[in-house]
Amino acid sequence: MQIGPYLVGPNDTEENGIYIGDCAELIRAIPDSSIDLVLTDPPYGTVDGRGKVIKRGNQLIVFNPGDWDIELPIEWISYAMRVLRLGHWISVFTDKLSVKTIWDTVEAAGGRGKQTFYWIKNNPPPQPRMNWASGIETAVLATRGAVTHWFGGGWKLNYFREPIVSNSKRTGHPTQKPVRLMKYLLSAMSAPGDIVLDPFLGSGTTAVAAVQTGRQYLAFEIDPGYAETARRRARLAQPPLFLPESVPSNLSQLELI
Repeated sequence: MQIGPYLVGPNDTEENGIYIGDCAELIRAIPDSSIDLVLTDPPYGTVDGRGKVIKRGNQLIVFNPGDWDIELPIEWISYAMRVLRLGHWISVFTDKLSVKTIWDTVEAAGGRGKQTFYWIKNNPPPQPRMNWASGIETAVLATRGAVTHWFGGGWKLNYFREPIVSNSKRTGHPTQKPVRLMKYLLSAMSAPGDIVLDPFLGSGTTAVAAVQTGRQYLAFEIDPGYAETARRRARLAQPPLFLPESVPSNLSQLELI
């Protein structure tokens, strides 16, 4: 099965790829137990037709992302758990109201929920009216089986403080995550040379973080425009100091399963 037109990465090898398409279909082409970490930020399913308030510069604007964030996708989780190695991690960002749904879906697919993670925003968009302003985003952290892959020391905090991406670094994607945030998660749940899967790549932050920390990555994005942005960002990312000689190559020949 041919998956998309793009092969990208620090060495343009087939261990690094950004592919265009529906992740629920594309994940089927990945061999069982071949991924070291699943790290992703899927749609939250929170669009209600009224749009959301976001901050651009010093202005607050109402942004309507269209129909891509109407439903919370969960069918891909069972496929992702199949390709994840035993003892390795999956991290899924989601809305606060959907944490239990994601947690239960991961466990139904054979995972073990471990922790809820929080991105604490130093500069969240203020509310245009008298109300509570949200300064966090949430992720579910889980493993497939007992933990065998851990690089956070004896323990690591389940939150990370980092500002929303500034205007000069914005890609145009409305839910762009900071690179430092994704590197924090990568550093605890994977090792240099590991293969990281992001089924909802967006504008490519996971790929950039993987390149900068010496990980390999495989990523899917359904929007061709964002996929092209991700491809460009991955090529421009600072290459790692080294790449292990024994990088797994079982992703170079993808066949439909």
